[in-house]
Amino acid sequence: MATNPRLVELQRIYRGMNEHPVRKSSLWTEDFTRQINLLRFRSHNAYLWQEALTPAQQLHWLLVGYYTTTVDRLGLLDRMTEDGTFGVNHFRFMNRYTGSKDLLDPINEIAFLERAVGISSMLPLRVLDIGAVYGRLMHRLVEAWPQVVSRAQVIPARVSGDCMTATQGARLYRV
Repeated sequence: MATNPRLVELQRIYRGMNEHPVRKSSLWTEDFTRQINLLRFRSHNAYLWQEALTPAQQLHWLLVGYYTTTVDRLGLLDRMTEDGTFGVNHFRFMNRYTGSKDLLDPINEIAFLERAVGISSMLPLRVLDIGAVYGRLMHRLVEAWPQVVSRAQVIPARVSGDCMTATQGARLYRV
């Protein structure tokens, strides 16, 4: 339960938005989000639909893994690892890599930033990450360049202390 007066006010405003016709059929109620297990926030859940239940879904992730090897000019797949924490679904591919949505998505995002703006030539880099539980992209940027990327995170009020271990190296600000 929030105690910060500004956060309490924002929660009151957001509750008022529940009356809007678009929100009437929304899944994202306080009762629903209270059921989400934050200790398994990287697992298949309401925030992240990723469980490989069918052969087609398994093939999808295998193809994403192979695609990632073709765009990863920075060699991030060889330098980064999937630690399996917080219930993440992961898989082996090419008899070499352990992949997950939480690993492959940010590697592809960093690869895009490298192609688009040459992010590796812009170091040292300061990044402000707003609104993420643990900041998957920022986490992977720090893993890629730990000595040069600094970050701060603004974290939602409901995030538990147990999840904070995933933000190693970040300056955390509560609002």
